[in-house]
Amino acid sequence: EFQVSKHGTLLKSGGVCLDDGTPRRHEAVHTFTSFLQPNGAINHFHIPFHTLSMSSTAEKDINLQNKIFATVDNKSEEGERFLEEVFRYFQEIRNLRLRTSTLLKLIGNGQLDLQESLQLLSKLRGENPSSKDEDNLAKSMEVKIYSNKLNKVYELLNLYAECTSRMEADSFEPTLENLTECLAQLSEADKEPLFKLISDSSTDKDALSLNLTATQFLNAFDTDGELMRSSAAGKRSPSIGLRKDIDPKIRQELAKFFCKLSMLDSAEDILLSSGISTSEILDTVLASALRFPNQTCQWFYNLAKCFIALLTVKEGSDDRSVSSLQELSKRLILKAKIDENLYCVILLWMNALRSVDAPHAYIDDWSRRLHQTTGMVELLSTFKSLLAKTKPNHVDLSKTTSSYSLHSVYDCGNGRVTELVSTWLHKLGSCSLNLPANMDGLNETVELSLITKVSDYFPKSMDVNVLVVHMAWDELQTWHTQDRNDMASLETALLSLSAITCTKLKVMFSQLIWRTFFAKLFRDIVKRTDDFKKSSMNETSICDKEFGIRRDNLACFLRLILAFLDKSLELLRFGELPDVYVEYDNFSLNGQKHLLDHALAGEPPDIDILSLEHQFCVVLYLTWKLKLPSRPLKLFNSVEINNLIKTNTTAVISWFSDYNTSVRTERISWTGLVSETAAGYIHRLPDSQLDSKDYKELMAPVLQLSKVWFLSDVVRVGQCHALYIAGFDSLGSEIRNTFSSLELDKLGEKLMDVVLLRIAKYLHQDPDTAQVATIPAEVVTEVAARRDRSSTVADTPLTDTRELLKWLTET
Repeated sequence: EFQVSKHGTLLKSGGVCLDDGTPRRHEAVHTFTSFLQPNGAINHFHIPFHTLSMSSTAEKDINLQNKIFATVDNKSEEGERFLEEVFRYFQEIRNLRLRTSTLLKLIGNGQLDLQESLQLLSKLRGENPSSKDEDNLAKSMEVKIYSNKLNKVYELLNLYAECTSRMEADSFEPTLENLTECLAQLSEADKEPLFKLISDSSTDKDALSLNLTATQFLNAFDTDGELMRSSAAGKRSPSIGLRKDIDPKIRQELAKFFCKLSMLDSAEDILLSSGISTSEILDTVLASALRFPNQTCQWFYNLAKCFIALLTVKEGSDDRSVSSLQELSKRLILKAKIDENLYCVILLWMNALRSVDAPHAYIDDWSRRLHQTTGMVELLSTFKSLLAKTKPNHVDLSKTTSSYSLHSVYDCGNGRVTELVSTWLHKLGSCSLNLPANMDGLNETVELSLITKVSDYFPKSMDVNVLVVHMAWDELQTWHTQDRNDMASLETALLSLSAITCTKLKVMFSQLIWRTFFAKLFRDIVKRTDDFKKSSMNETSICDKEFGIRRDNLACFLRLILAFLDKSLELLRFGELPDVYVEYDNFSLNGQKHLLDHALAGEPPDIDILSLEHQFCVVLYLTWKLKLPSRPLKLFNSVEINNLIKTNTTAVISWFSDYNTSVRTERISWTGLVSETAAGYIHRLPDSQLDSKDYKELMAPVLQLSKVWFLSDVVRVGQCHALYIAGFDSLGSEIRNTFSSLELDKLGEKLMDVVLLRIAKYLHQDPDTAQVATIPAEVVTEVAARRDRSSTVADTPLTDTRELLKWLTET
């Protein structure tokens, strides 16, 4: 029980649980302090969070801030005394962060002009401990940060005020004579492109006027962070850095500011005392010069003076500023777009290095870069003119060269130029197959014009063999990654290999093409074709998904691959390959390897493996072309299958063992089926002529394959037999006349069967019409036995059958 007065009692407890009496509320109420009313009701205290964090000091500081803003707004009424009052209010603000933010708002909002801001900053800095006792005082870190920010803001505004006032007083406008005098250490040949650019320029001179306010200048720098730094003389100076997220337009104005600053007397001392790093100044100036080119004499003169001033600044006894600025300039310039403006920037930077007696290695390096820029600008100009001539409706010529920099062209290996020219030739509408003919020099072509120009700088890289290799590779990459059903592009790339006159390069490059584009795809087609013949599948969907080739294009693809392998195999049969006499021009210090290097670095193909791949390709091509039901893997033994598909990589593979005795039977059956099916591609023409072009193209790989399988006689006999079955006796007799006596013995039996089948078909082809024939009795039985099979032979005149029978009786 509690003794409760008529006004209630304040309850205090160390975190107890109270029952507030609410019905059906089972959870307890945790409380530390509550009020018990006389009627027994308990009131809990809910205190707003902000009231706990608000103190009387904070309220006072906020009120002082409001008074400062009000005083500044009414400064016209109070006259010059308002700064004293504002300074007094600042002194009373205890929160240093609030004091700093208030000061920056006054400056940023333009409530205080430049001189008023400097006066107020000077007063606020004066209230801090003097520099003599500063190091001996045990100041808190917050006070140090506040003092550091004040010093940085004051130094920046003071720098801006001093420089802008001196710039306005200086009315000097440099002329071509001044620029020539500044660039006196350069040769006339090097300066000529710069002066030509100035004379052709239409840049407005007002573009050099400075449009940078004090607030914009101040906001471009980071006034937080690092504290004051000690200089070599024992003095303390601010270390001020630029912000990373500066607007490009503001960065451009900053570059103008620093260039104009470099024109002032004692510019080096001003830069050194400002606390701004020379590396950041050079970064700003170079980035602006490369991104926003200005082709006036005044800009180039200011830029040259700025480079010299930055290189002259010495920041200590052990100064490495020249080497650090050299590295910074390389990082920016080498990644900039190659054009006339880049040439001028490199020229002015090289002039500055010579003016300060920089190491000769730096100057020689930029001299080499200057020559590279000159050559590339000329090549790009030639390419643009040819592209405009070839494709006058091209929407934007600038996009074709926007990605080229000194680093991406000259620091990426010796083969980079050939890659670029290959890309340009394709954009001009050329291809690897037409290139050799367009370079013969008989006619003026865009290919000849471009390559002749590039050859002045890179003669070895413009060899027709090297160019064909790169162009064919680009076309194969486009086919492989974009549209594998574009058989015309694939055929163009593969046919162009015949233009390579260096035999070893042709063989090694063909091997690289096979490994990169065709080897895996070919093995997948082998396995999937065998699966298609074993069971019913959605062949169209599988071909599109797994091969990226439509089902009706597979035969054409395999025909092209067969011709490619056939040429490679033919070159390897010549024996030892001769030495390669083609190479890139050696102009890059980067040892990065390119296409020619990779092609020649590999091992020559194994003729046994290549022959096996050729055999598989013949089988696959004819299977898809003639729509044969045969399974391709049944025509090869387990050793050959393993060597192609690599199903058992750990086993010792021998070429002279055969684990499948039925392979020969399958091969004989398959060649016979091909001979019969291929005969259907012979077409009869008027005047008893035959069109056998397609037939001969289909049978040529089979006859070649029969020699490898040691079935040449069997295939030739089967081919001749199939022609007589199909009724093409004239073609059959042409092949028959080339047979040996052994082959004629095998063929005689088959042709006698054909004669009997023809007679049986003639006698029994129309049951309703009586056929009168006088034949020996012993032949009647043979003819009757072949009545059911007589439909397998084509209709043939009796005269042809008589001639065939006559030949059989004479042999």
